[in-house]
Amino acid sequence: MFRYDAKPKSVKKTGFEIRGKKHKVTDKHPTSKFSVAVESSSEFNIMSSSSKFTVFGITASSIIIVIASCLLFNTNASETQPANSLRLVVAVFRHGERTPASTYPNDPHINNEFFPMGWGALTNEGKKNQYEIGKLLRARYGSFLSDIYSPHYVVAQTTDVDRTKMSMQLVLAGLYPPTAAQLWNRDLSWQPIPFKYEALDQDKLLLVNIPCPRYYEALQEVVEREEVRKLIKQNKPLYELLTNKTGMEVNSFNDLLSIQGTLKAETDLNLKLPNWTEKVYPDPLNQLTGKAFTLNAYTPELRRMKGGPLLKNIVNHMIDKIKRPTHKKYQLYLYAGHDSTIAHLLNALGVWEEHAPEYNSLILIELHELKLDDPHGVKIFFRKSKNHQMKELKPSKCEGICSLNEILQATKDVIPDDLTEHCKPKDPKYVPPKAPEI
Repeated sequence: MFRYDAKPKSVKKTGFEIRGKKHKVTDKHPTSKFSVAVESSSEFNIMSSSSKFTVFGITASSIIIVIASCLLFNTNASETQPANSLRLVVAVFRHGERTPASTYPNDPHINNEFFPMGWGALTNEGKKNQYEIGKLLRARYGSFLSDIYSPHYVVAQTTDVDRTKMSMQLVLAGLYPPTAAQLWNRDLSWQPIPFKYEALDQDKLLLVNIPCPRYYEALQEVVEREEVRKLIKQNKPLYELLTNKTGMEVNSFNDLLSIQGTLKAETDLNLKLPNWTEKVYPDPLNQLTGKAFTLNAYTPELRRMKGGPLLKNIVNHMIDKIKRPTHKKYQLYLYAGHDSTIAHLLNALGVWEEHAPEYNSLILIELHELKLDDPHGVKIFFRKSKNHQMKELKPSKCEGICSLNEILQATKDVIPDDLTEHCKPKDPKYVPPKAPEI
C-alpha cells in the first residue's frame, strides 16, 4: 500500500506525492475512461479524459425509490443518496448506549452488577440504535453499495472491546440483511459477517493503545502551558468538590471525563444520582468533557499519535482506490470505536467542534470523482447523535468540495510516518502514567 509523505515537497495542482520507489503505472477505468499515472518523479497525477461519467448510473426507478424514501422518513438533503460520482465510503461510529464502564468509590451503584449485560456493555437501547445506523447507511448509499454482502466489497474493524464488537454486528445486520441467495434461515433475516480487531495492547488504529510514552510526555507539556494552567486554576473548586464527593482524587480534565461518563450511563439507565451531582451534571461536566478531548489533541504532535493513524489508514484506502479502481472492489470501510475515536479523528481532520462525543456518533467520509481539474474530492459528514441531523463539515482551507490534495495538505503534519518512533519519549527515563480503562 502506498503511503504519502507526511511532509511533502511542492505539490502540483493535479498531483500529490507518495513515498516509495519510482513507479510508472497506468490503470484505465472501464467506463469513465479515468486514468491514474504514477510517474518516475514520484508524483501521483490523476487525469480524466472523459467529459461524462457513467459509473453507477441511477435509473428512473431508483430515483423514484429515493424520493419516496426521503418523503417517508423525512430525511434532509444531506442524508439523501449521493450522486453517482461516489467511489468510496468510510464510516466511523461510536458504539451505542451502554452500562457504566467505570465507577468511583462513593458511587451508590458501585455494587450493581447490571445483570444480565454487565459493566460497560450495550443496553437494549444501544443495540437498537446501532442497528438503525446500519439501516441509515443502506438508505443513504443503497444505489452505491451492493445489496449482497461480499468480503470483496466491505471491510469492518472494531476495537477489542465487547460493546464495539456487538455494535459492528448490529450495524452489519441493518446494512446487509440476507438476500435470496444468502438466506440460510427463513425465520431469521440475519447473516453472519466477519470483522477484524487488534488486541487492546496492540491497537494502533482506533484506540492507539500501544505503549506511547511520548504522548503522555507531550500531554504534560500541554498542561504546563500558561493558558491551560489558567483553565485548570479556574476549575480548581470543581476538582476539590468532586474529590470530596466521589472519594477519588480528581486533578485533571481526564478525571472529569471519567466521572461524566459514569453519570451519563447511570442517567440513561434511570438510576438515581446523588444530590450533589445536580451542581455538576450535566453541566459543567459535559462542557469540560469536551475540553478534555480538545486538550488531548491540543497540538499537531498529539494529533499525530492519536487521530493520525486512523486518518492515514483512511487516506491510504482512498489513494489505493484511485490508483487501482478495478483491482480492489471495496466500496465501504466500517470502523466501530469509542468517544475518543470520534474526537481524535475529527481533530486530525481539522473539523473538531468542542463537545462530548455522544453514543451513536457517526462520521462519514466520501471519495468522489469529479469533472474538475483536480478530479478527486472528499466530503465529510458528521451526525452527533441519533437525535441530530447529518451535517457536512469542511476544513477551514476548503472552498466548496475539498479536493483530496487539499485534505492531504491540510493534514500533512498530523499523519504519522513511523508511530513507534513518534511514541519514543524525549526523556529516556520518563515513566508514563497508567493508561485509562476502556
